[in-house]
Amino acid sequence: MNSGISHHDFVHMVLSPFRMLCSGVSSNMCTPTANDGMPLYVSKGLDFAKWADKQNLVVQGLLFLLVATICMACFAVEASFGPNLAPLAMLVAAVFWYKQNGIWKEKQV
Repeated sequence: MNSGISHHDFVHMVLSPFRMLCSGVSSNMCTPTANDGMPLYVSKGLDFAKWADKQNLVVQGLLFLLVATICMACFAVEASFGPNLAPLAMLVAAVFWYKQNGIWKEKQV
């Protein structure tokens, strides 16, 4: 079965949030833990995958769509701004979105 994306591209897309976290936010968050030698992002991702594997097929499908959407969005932002500036770009976009949707607008009398 052909998925339309290579394994390399898939892993690159899924690790996009990890690269953005390590390069753009703090490299301290990406050091291997003492327990298993894996970074926290990887070990928690594996725990999540094991938990999701025990769920029914509908829940697995919804979880896959959620994770794929988040990873694709991070990958697109990372491809546009690079891993160092991508978190800043996402923060600016979030502030702009909240401002446009009335979160910080003054109440009109």
